[in-house]
Amino acid sequence: MTTPLDREPEDSHETGPVTATTWDFIEWLVGGKAALAGFILARLGTIAAQAGLDSVQIAVLADLVSRAAATPGQEWVVPLTAPEAGGYDQETLLVVESLDRQGVARLVNDTAAAVDLGPLLAAIATMWSRSSRRPRSTVVAPAVDHLEKVYRYAEKLLGRPLTISEIEAYRRWHEEYELPLPVIVALLEEAYVKREKKHLSYVETIARSWYDRGVRTMDDVDRVLREHQQVMNRYGKIIRYLSLDRLLTVPEQELLQKWSQEWGFSDEVIMKACSTVVNTNRPNFAYIDRVLQRWYQEGVRTVEDAEKAMAEIAAGKESGTARRSKGVDLSKIPTKY
Repeated sequence: MTTPLDREPEDSHETGPVTATTWDFIEWLVGGKAALAGFILARLGTIAAQAGLDSVQIAVLADLVSRAAATPGQEWVVPLTAPEAGGYDQETLLVVESLDRQGVARLVNDTAAAVDLGPLLAAIATMWSRSSRRPRSTVVAPAVDHLEKVYRYAEKLLGRPLTISEIEAYRRWHEEYELPLPVIVALLEEAYVKREKKHLSYVETIARSWYDRGVRTMDDVDRVLREHQQVMNRYGKIIRYLSLDRLLTVPEQELLQKWSQEWGFSDEVIMKACSTVVNTNRPNFAYIDRVLQRWYQEGVRTVEDAEKAMAEIAAGKESGTARRSKGVDLSKIPTKY
């Protein structure tokens, strides 16, 4: 199974001159702004400690980095537009001015129409130079550089620049979940293309599910997708009834198998139990399981049995409500003296 990582992209980011940085930083910049922004944001704490920044300054600086990363081209200059144009209010501009005074950013001119993040890039470059044991001529980009192809491909699928949250998620899947780059690409294609789901939380659910199922290779990807298709073929009616537009977790699949195979309920009976939670935003499989367990113990086997059990419960609730409305809870009156 080949992936787009096996092919060179049709286009690439610009690699022109970069404002206010050092020569050994250029090699990393040509890797792409998105990857660089993620690397910077992950190290803002260190920069903040060195420059003596407070939490408000860090928050504003992080926002400036995010805005710069979303700007086409390689320059890291952010226009300081008015609030009504999506820019900053006067209080935030004062924080930007303090970043200028502390040497982390630089106001472009006397009118403060833009802020240049060149000093921040230079500080990051210095950190690399000092931490490297190699001669300056051999300073190289961090290991995360090889994710750049994934970033570029994801941007093509989405039709827009990546957000910082998406960049950090891709890195987490690679570093913490140990998903190789081809697996991440297959994951993005499954969510963005096949399922047409582009919200990060949805893709995160798939990534976590694949990790829990031991996906580490493309063979594992094929196995998981086959298993998902088998689940959809068998339980698709129930899944659609619950309006689930995501992959089922392993425990949810195990519950479906228990209800149908171990307890012998038909899809129609299971959907009757599901009807108790179908109007909620997040169907509670544990609650459905308790309903079906009670039915199993009571000998419910058909749709008619299920409807009768549900009617009895509803009648009991109405009876209890009527008793309470009269100010007397008959359930608390002892039957024996």
